[in-house]
Amino acid sequence: MTSGQTEGTGSNLSELSDGIYTAHISTQDLAHNPVVSQSISFIVDTTAPDVPTNVVINNNDAINSINQTAVALVGSGGISESGSTAHYTLSNGTITLSGSALANGAGSFIFTPIDTTSMDEGILTYSVWMVDEAGNIGTPQGGSIVKSLIPIDGNIQFLSGSHTNTPNVDILLSAGKSSFVRTF
Repeated sequence: MTSGQTEGTGSNLSELSDGIYTAHISTQDLAHNPVVSQSISFIVDTTAPDVPTNVVINNNDAINSINQTAVALVGSGGISESGSTAHYTLSNGTITLSGSALANGAGSFIFTPIDTTSMDEGILTYSVWMVDEAGNIGTPQGGSIVKSLIPIDGNIQFLSGSHTNTPNVDILLSAGKSSFVRTF
């Protein structure tokens, strides 16, 4: 070739193991004098990110009429690669909410506020997974939480009064029409 440009294709890089590689290209003129020399580094990454850990939705409290517009889903990607993105779905079987957020340098993520007002009451299931910069998808971590908009009236009463001379305390717990006594 005397002038212009060319492209090289047909190189099979699928046999490369995970790691950092450098490709080097150089050109020369017809007299074999070097004209251009350039290197570029690239990363081969075929390993899926870690499974999310410590995943907690709504601080493990039921979703109710007060907090249904600001549900929080938090967790960490373990020792996930920097630059990984956390993804989630939250579903009641009819409606599915979803989102994504870049994990911080420690692999932690938070989704908030998640507005669940469009979802009916019942058991909501969630799933969280990580995707690294190379596009590898990690194994999801999931669970469930209750959404109930009916307020429960409750009462706690210390039956032994505010002072006691015994190591045991009787407490009356009541919610709605149910109640029971528990000794601690």
